Amino acid sequence: SDWLLIQELVLELTQGMQIDLQMNQPLETEAELEQYIYYVAGCVGRFWTRMVKQHFGFAKNWGSEVETLGETIGKGLQLVNILRDLPRDLKKGRCYLPQGLLERRREWIKRAREYLNAYRPYCDFYPWHACRLKAVVRLPARLGFKTLELLENSDAWLNPNKIHKISRRQVYQTLLVSLF
Repeated sequence: SDWLLIQELVLELTQGMQIDLQMNQPLETEAELEQYIYYVAGCVGRFWTRMVKQHFGFAKNWGSEVETLGETIGKGLQLVNILRDLPRDLKKGRCYLPQGLLERRREWIKRAREYLNAYRPYCDFYPWHACRLKAVVRLPARLGFKTLELLENSDAWLNPNKIHKISRRQVYQTLLVSLF
């Protein structure tokens, strides 16, 4: 059963890679962006949830709403990556945000936050003793929030020479907080 889930994941990730390889102009619509972030990360969140369902008794009866939350978290993380890497992608002639929507930075940051906020109800499905499993979800989500904060407060968001990166110390602090 793990093999079938892995096979499905690889097929979906491959679709994301195909979109990436054909990227020679900005995506045209928000629907295309949604499709892309699903294929490169949303499907991973869904896969993770299905693996937990298969291997942990507490998750056996999780419904599709938990898989949707996992997908949403993955899409949020990918949107954070797109926003963070945008200046360097633009320099290379790539743009994952639909044409005409590039100027709406605050809206994209808000959407990424909304997606990442799915980690809270998602983690509520885990029992109290599944600390490490919850940390695996909390850590990237919280690092995503910190990255969005850097982007939101940056005057040099579109400067390709400015890399918005969380300090190693902040990563370790976030890891500790995520465990508890």
